[in-house]
Amino acid sequence: MDKIFLKKILIEGLWDRYKIEWKLDESVNILIGKNGTGKTTILNIIDEIITDKPLFKNYIFNNIEVELSNNSRMLFSHKQNDIGDEYNRDEMLKLIDSLRADMLRQISSKDTKKEDKSKIPQIMNFPEIAKISTFDMNLLNKKASKNYNDREFILTELDSILYDRINDFKSYQLTLKNKIIETDEKIENKIKSLTDKTEDLLILKELLQEKEEEINLILENKNRFIDIINKLFSVTNKTFDLDKNNSIVFNINEKIIPPHQLSSGEKQMLIILLTVLLKENKPFILLMDEPEISLHVEWQSSLIDNLIKLNPNMQIILATHSSAMVIDGWMDKVIRISDISFEE
Repeated sequence: MDKIFLKKILIEGLWDRYKIEWKLDESVNILIGKNGTGKTTILNIIDEIITDKPLFKNYIFNNIEVELSNNSRMLFSHKQNDIGDEYNRDEMLKLIDSLRADMLRQISSKDTKKEDKSKIPQIMNFPEIAKISTFDMNLLNKKASKNYNDREFILTELDSILYDRINDFKSYQLTLKNKIIETDEKIENKIKSLTDKTEDLLILKELLQEKEEEINLILENKNRFIDIINKLFSVTNKTFDLDKNNSIVFNINEKIIPPHQLSSGEKQMLIILLTVLLKENKPFILLMDEPEISLHVEWQSSLIDNLIKLNPNMQIILATHSSAMVIDGWMDKVIRISDISFEE
């Protein structure tokens, strides 16, 4: 799968005052700036455009243009309607719905070269995106929701997000199990055709080695994830474990604790790492708004490295106030909002 990333975003008339022009790196982008300067707004706009959410009411702007690495562009304009000064929702929805069709017509025209038409699937392919903004808030209904194992309760927004990620992890493990079964069957079928001849015994040894290598490859990223978690949580003597339902728990001094008993920082780290792991090395855009909240300074400094270990194919776009996020070799990826924001 080709990596499609966000190449450029242009916002004109943000809050009737600023022009934002940001050319992005295909790997890591770290946006810093004072509170109230628009970091979160920019991340929200990127998220809403890529995920086909119409922009209206929440933001004041004249035009927004987004360019992706496959040269596709999305353009949104501020509209006035009978209700007042807000975005014309119907026109935005029509624009979003027609975007891919417009590109298809452009590259399918009679004037388009045959070799360019072959690029239709690539140009029509939009990147996946995941946005993480985790804050330990009480649930609005203030009621504890009972979890699947009758021991864990969802008490906060963080617990709710983590619960969903853990359930996704259970499905992920089933996918890995099925891949291992397929590998095992494939090798076993080859082994059945062998005889007791010396040359076949050598082939048998090679097949068994091939099987071991393929299974290790299947489990490689999951094992890498567990290693990262265990290293980070070793300060409090917690180790990653699975219960009888294949759900994530933690072992501390031979006592099993459920995820809701983790600290807010541990929950947040688990959510971030699971989000990346569950993309299974597929290209996607990861947006993070102030991920340093609740994270120890050592966790902050290793966060980007750990994420890239789990998925080197993603584009990271994060907003932060923390210098610890960049001291470990990421200073060249830092963009100050003052460098991309201009008064109009």
